[in-house]
Amino acid sequence: MRILKVTYKSINNGDYMKNKIEEMENYELPEQYTFKNPIRGRFYKPKKVSTTMRFDDDILIYFKKISSEKKIPYQTLVNMVLREFQESYLTGIHVL
Repeated sequence: MRILKVTYKSINNGDYMKNKIEEMENYELPEQYTFKNPIRGRFYKPKKVSTTMRFDDDILIYFKKISSEKKIPYQTLVNMVLREFQESYLTGIHVL
């Protein structure tokens, strides 16, 4: 690794940025990073949308009880249940 001496003059005449760009262009990933078995959607995070839903009292109480036991927000729990239902529905396992 090359150590650069940064001075006001070197920044102003562009040497500093030229050297930084050159370092970035010559960078190589370490051997441990391979892309042989990629996982699709690994870093995908769906966008959350605010909405209003109406639940029966007993359903809401049930979700709030379970969520307090698991120490997660009840909206997250409802979202998890709905996502699980969606995945089972898409795979052909119809609950309804």
